[in-house]
Amino acid sequence: MKKQLVFISISFLVVAFSICSCKKEEDNSPTSPGANFYHPHTYYTYLDTGIIHYKFQLGSYWVYQNDSTALLDSIVVDSAYAFFVDYGVGSFNSDYYKAETYEMKMHDFSTSQYYREDLIFNCIKRNPFSVASGQAIYIPNSTIGSGSGGMEIIAKFPSMTINSSNFNFIDEVKITAANQSQAEFPHDTYLFYTPSIGLIKKEEDLGGGNIQSWSIKRWHIIR
Repeated sequence: MKKQLVFISISFLVVAFSICSCKKEEDNSPTSPGANFYHPHTYYTYLDTGIIHYKFQLGSYWVYQNDSTALLDSIVVDSAYAFFVDYGVGSFNSDYYKAETYEMKMHDFSTSQYYREDLIFNCIKRNPFSVASGQAIYIPNSTIGSGSGGMEIIAKFPSMTINSSNFNFIDEVKITAANQSQAEFPHDTYLFYTPSIGLIKKEEDLGGGNIQSWSIKRWHIIR
């Protein structure tokens, strides 16, 4: 039975680390969470420095304009909070692991859609229900060609002008709908991210050469 427990625990950790990397620190103090007879060593992993630029507080919003129709769409952060989530146990009477997570609940007004975007390790993930789940939508500071679960960094731009606003250090991400680890995007989608503002442009390939494109018009960021 013990061998089965160890195997299950180790397998879970492998899955959890398959998408994102992390940095861990040990806390063996008697009052630390999990510091008891069964889990005497507690390890905490913290958000990667590159992902901190995408932590947005309640009330942050972005207004996008459809590049063909000029219709406007707004996305608002309805709630945001940080916490530590359990993501594995080494074995009986061994190590215990907690990962810093920042959860944002988003509201897309044009579609009346609500969804979550969580920052964990060095990833932004859409609608995760555990550390190993959710669709990865962006991993900052990644090289071209890297990615996970149908998400790939396909281009980097030193600067870009959108609706008379200038942006620097833009990453273009492609999410291939057929290769998603969790179905969140109905079509192949291209996302453009810049630090401290987040998503500045979105292109959706509807097929037959039909591209639906939305570009940022204005924004208000609360940190």
